[in-house]
Amino acid sequence: RQLKNSPVRVLTNRTTIASWQELLAVTIIVGILQAVLSPLFNSAMVSRPRKTACLSNGKRLSRAVMMYSQDHDEHLPLAENWYEATDLYYNDKTLVCPERPNHLGVGYAMDERLSGRSMDSIGAPHDKRPLLYESSNFTPNAHDSGTSFAGRHTNQTGWVGFVDGHVKIFQKATYPHCK
Repeated sequence: RQLKNSPVRVLTNRTTIASWQELLAVTIIVGILQAVLSPLFNSAMVSRPRKTACLSNGKRLSRAVMMYSQDHDEHLPLAENWYEATDLYYNDKTLVCPERPNHLGVGYAMDERLSGRSMDSIGAPHDKRPLLYESSNFTPNAHDSGTSFAGRHTNQTGWVGFVDGHVKIFQKATYPHCK
């Protein structure tokens, strides 16, 4: 029995069954949403540490090239052997992109237009000239004019190391090709 102005209501079997049906429907919807959205969140959580490791590799490689340049009369390494020539300065053969498919090669490249050049001859501001970058060419000592820049990370991003030693993340579509 229910009093006229009482907030307490007596539930009937019909109302109880409807409530269970609603609860079941909501549970199913939440389960479907979780199944659909879970891989998206998991991949973002997995790719962030890899992107950070890759960016750290870029910084270490850029510093290694700068140290090489200082020890070699302000000349950059030759593009044909830049990776081996600078390994003395980072002394770690594990500097490879963690996002490279099937653990192939290195995944980094040097702009061949800067091969062996002196720092003074580069001309453009050093903070505007790309030197190293993530590459779709996985061979050690990969080099080209920037055409193999690869955005392997979230939103097709990848790092670019500049002649002055700083490293920046770019989307593949906005990679700063040198003139």
